[in-house]
Amino acid sequence: MKRIINRIPELFFIGLAAYWILDNYLGSETINYFAIAVIIVLLFQLIYQKYIVGLTTGIVLGLFSGYMIMAVLSDFIKYETVTAKSLQFLAYGGGIFGVSVLMATAMVYKFALKHNKPSQNDFAPML
Repeated sequence: MKRIINRIPELFFIGLAAYWILDNYLGSETINYFAIAVIIVLLFQLIYQKYIVGLTTGIVLGLFSGYMIMAVLSDFIKYETVTAKSLQFLAYGGGIFGVSVLMATAMVYKFALKHNKPSQNDFAPML
């Protein structure tokens, strides 16, 4: 059970990327290769649990989620009047990306406290 709970952040972002792919494909029939790459990286991370990849992925996803919260707030401010639709936009956008920030923070926390600290060879370039 603990093993599944530790993998919730990666599963959350895989689900979010899958939704992004489906939304793009069903809405405009375009394939979102960036979201496919995100799923591949997260699946790699889910299987192998690498320290550097986990930290980097968590930090990048956290920064992106924070940026998207600012984008939602910026768009909300542009509304001239506060309506039910604008509040719904704020609640859904803020909710999704707020949870994303929490999940990214959980990923960074999990890999920052991981007992297998990187050795000097982890930073050496592969030849």
